Amino acid sequence: MAAVLKIYLKNAGYDVVVESAGVLESAKQDGGASKFAIVAASVIGLDVSCHKRRHINSLNLDDYDLFVCATDEIAFKLVEAGVDRNKMFNAHVKNPWPLQFQQDYEPTMIAILGAMYKVVARYFPARRRKLFDTSFSTERR
Repeated sequence: MAAVLKIYLKNAGYDVVVESAGVLESAKQDGGASKFAIVAASVIGLDVSCHKRRHINSLNLDDYDLFVCATDEIAFKLVEAGVDRNKMFNAHVKNPWPLQFQQDYEPTMIAILGAMYKVVARYFPARRRKLFDTSFSTERR
């Protein structure tokens, strides 16, 4: 999710720090993105092959203004860690990680794209976003 959010914010004209950290024990283990996540991200031009796992315990949570979490389980763990609920956005993205099949990752990527769009729209004011010319002509040439 962090990689998608970074791109959206950059394209919207924001220069902000976006980081990724996990709440489960598996985030404490060495490793990176799964091969299925790498393929799903590559479909939209993202390279997450260098992603490294890390746990929220390695961060000073007071340094962050917004926490974007994928599921209710993750949101609960963040609250347990002392994160203010008012600083949280729950994306409600289905967790494909236990299944480990490519067909489970692709719909998740689509859900992530939509959820990160909501984050930008909700938390980053439109007045600072770059304006894009979305007009088009219906006349035939």
